Amino acid sequence: MFGYITKSLINAFRAYITDPNSRGTSMVDNFVGDGTTTQFTLTKIPVSAISSVTVNGVEKFPLVDFDINFGSRNITGSTGTAGYIDFDDAPADTIAIIVTYKYGQTWWYPDFPRVDVTYPRGSIRQIAAPPETVGIGQAAYNLKDTQTDLFSGDGETTSFALTEGFTRIALVQTPVGSEQTQVTDFTISITSGVYYINFRTAPVTGVENISVAYYTDEDAGYVEGNRYLVAFQIDLWSLSPIQRDEMTENFANIILAKRKEFFRKINFLDIYITNIRDIPWDENNQNAQSKKWKPIYRKAVDIAIYIEVTREIADYKISEIELTEALS
Repeated sequence: MFGYITKSLINAFRAYITDPNSRGTSMVDNFVGDGTTTQFTLTKIPVSAISSVTVNGVEKFPLVDFDINFGSRNITGSTGTAGYIDFDDAPADTIAIIVTYKYGQTWWYPDFPRVDVTYPRGSIRQIAAPPETVGIGQAAYNLKDTQTDLFSGDGETTSFALTEGFTRIALVQTPVGSEQTQVTDFTISITSGVYYINFRTAPVTGVENISVAYYTDEDAGYVEGNRYLVAFQIDLWSLSPIQRDEMTENFANIILAKRKEFFRKINFLDIYITNIRDIPWDENNQNAQSKKWKPIYRKAVDIAIYIEVTREIADYKISEIELTEALS
């Protein structure tokens, strides 16, 4: 169900995060719409990422307005299957379509590195996707209006003032990476117009080890899909611990500093970093291919993505005949 999220992340990482080895080449293809064609084949093989697409000067977004097929290549990279973009709706007749993309080698893949690859590498794998309780037709708040407050525990304080107006909790973690449950672990109160989160047990001492994400939009609407928090593990691989740490810092800064721009481009509601950790080399715990390599330095970044899987309400309407048969 969530394979397209992995594809979207892979495309975004390849397009917007700088490769330390500067692999890949940029290319621009120009097309003209005819009102019928939705699929446009790109000229270079293999496609590694779609950087931007405009139709009549208006920016379009991957997996929002069009799907991506990266194509494939043989082991030498000299031949293969061409990649393409496939619009949901055919661009109108005579309309200009401009596709900027990267082709050739890349460094982000949805799996662990092979034995014959060139480092550094980035890999991504989905960990979990538990559905929220919000379902189709249920009242909910605008998920795009969110605020995340970070607090530092001291082992004694249990109440922390939120910085913005509050409507509903999105995600509370303390320590960061350990989700807390409303009512069981904390409550929300208001005093003189200020909202507070009140933990039943004081969070342990730490610097910004309490993360409180919540919605600030006061206008309720109705959901046309199910909302999910999808968890991924991002692995950064290098033959140098210094380069590995630099890549990790760069990755985290891009996600945190530009996250609204980032997730807008890939059609997610929000994105969080929940944990960063070293994964030590253990020769006895590596697969057979990895054992052929000298020790590889690896760091994992856990991220959580908020997404709403929408469906047209009409898709869920049942006919009078179906209703009669169901009740008979």
